[in-house]
Amino acid sequence: LASAQLRTVVELTHDPSGAIADISVREKSGDDVFDESVMHLSRKVSRTLPDDDERGLGAHWWRSKWTFTLGRQGVHVELLQAYAIDTPR
Repeated sequence: LASAQLRTVVELTHDPSGAIADISVREKSGDDVFDESVMHLSRKVSRTLPDDDERGLGAHWWRSKWTFTLGRQGVHVELLQAYAIDTPR
């Protein structure tokens, strides 16, 4: 039997410097400990976005959406999207 995977989706709001202003869980895994771990890990992985990408995210407030999946090989992290926003909500 295949083991069940845990999957959490988070959305981060970044200020123009790239610092995280807000983190929200968009999809919970059903495991509170994993979801809490994702909140802490998301602070580290969000720093992997390039500073000088073609979207010019560093000049604006922006959001990024990530999925964290726990499987047999450990935690897999994937950036789903990143986009500029006018103002934070």
